Amino acid sequence: MLHNAERVLLVDDDAIVGHCAQDVLTLLGYEVIVTTQSQEALVTFQAAPKSFAALITDSTMPGLSGLALATACRQIRVDLPIILCTGEHSTVSAAEAATQGIDAVLAKPFFPVELAYTVEKVLAAHHGSSTQ
Repeated sequence: MLHNAERVLLVDDDAIVGHCAQDVLTLLGYEVIVTTQSQEALVTFQAAPKSFAALITDSTMPGLSGLALATACRQIRVDLPIILCTGEHSTVSAAEAATQGIDAVLAKPFFPVELAYTVEKVLAAHHGSSTQ
């Protein structure tokens, strides 16, 4: 399903992971803005918070952690769908992430179909709740 170029902000300090995820989401019709710096991602989001359909962020990054970035973005826009990607040594559980306003947790490494499904599910849930 193509998504009329909904814009997604993707943050991962591993550029290869970020660009592979960008390729998957671009094939699905998303416009993906990728950065390897959480501080840069926050500045990008602050400049145009309504232009993003979702935030996908790695949990462990230098500077702001994924949870800190998610919290900062939520303070700007409370309805922002957020997906947190966690590595095998992550200390963030799905339950903890949910209490922080995270819509979904995606364990790394993930298959492209898992990324696609998670983004679709989270955006569908938000689109559904905004039309009620």
